[in-house]
Amino acid sequence: MKKVFLNSVLGHAALCSRDKFDILRALFWNPEAVGSLVNDQIAFSLVTKLCLPGRVFVDVGAHIGSIISEVHHRLAHDGESLSQ
Repeated sequence: MKKVFLNSVLGHAALCSRDKFDILRALFWNPEAVGSLVNDQIAFSLVTKLCLPGRVFVDVGAHIGSIISEVHHRLAHDGESLSQ
């Protein structure tokens, strides 16, 4: 169920909204954490852009699949596919 949701447009929008909400919440309640949150979001963006068409990308994380979902979403917009 999570995989289907994360690979949908709604799931992608939810992840983006969550990231923005997390920064806004931290600005008001935990300003010391803003730098760490932004760093994590930049790292997420960089890691997902490392997967080039025709190359191998291995996601060994133990999370809900947000990294591989973002890679899949980005490649789908480029007209490529992802083998899982």
